[in-house]
Amino acid sequence: MNVYTELIKKLVLDVCLQHHAKLLHKKYAKLKDEDDHPLFGLCYYASEAYFHLLKGSDIGIKGAYKRFTWRGESITHWVVKMPDGVVVDITNAQFCGEITFDYSTFKGCGFQQISGSARFIINEVEKRLILV
Repeated sequence: MNVYTELIKKLVLDVCLQHHAKLLHKKYAKLKDEDDHPLFGLCYYASEAYFHLLKGSDIGIKGAYKRFTWRGESITHWVVKMPDGVVVDITNAQFCGEITFDYSTFKGCGFQQISGSARFIINEVEKRLILV
């Protein structure tokens, strides 16, 4: 990863941490415990925003996901796979080391429309980029 992609990753992460309560989907809000990491449940929005900020479809970036069981619920964890195979898991801290993933088992896919939460993250990142 280069300096720009690292900067975008850091800015997406900062926005997610700052606005986590606003961004969290209702399904994950029900699963979230009070002491869970603030990134809990934000992997899709963070990955989607990162993908679109980097113009992923133009340069061969893909989304990837894995379904697994967490607290008795079937949930999905999302990451981004770069063209060189590097996996960017922006929200991996949400699991606090309790879960590790074999990213080679993730299913690749693209991101279609931009969700409202990803649009919010993108807008906030773009505001911060103006200051850089």
